Amino acid sequence: NWRQRNVRREQLHAEWCEGQPNITDANQKLSQRVQEALLRLDPKQRAAVVLTTYDELNHAEAARVLGCSETTVSWRLFAARRKLKRLLQKSGGASDE
Repeated sequence: NWRQRNVRREQLHAEWCEGQPNITDANQKLSQRVQEALLRLDPKQRAAVVLTTYDELNHAEAARVLGCSETTVSWRLFAARRKLKRLLQKSGGASDE
């Protein structure tokens, strides 16, 4: 029974994925816009974003890596997010948060 359910689940998942139109294309375009916006940030702000968002470090861990205080990491993230939002809105890629 378990195997049959598992096979059915995998088949349904595969069929569902096949029916989704160009999700990967949309994701690739959005990813490209985000990458371009990240490259336009100040290097210190970009490092804070990458460490906390992509590497999933908390503010204390990111502060140790960057050699600054947690408050500095928080401020850099605040400024970076504000600038990213503005850059992505200019390129037509941001949604309201």
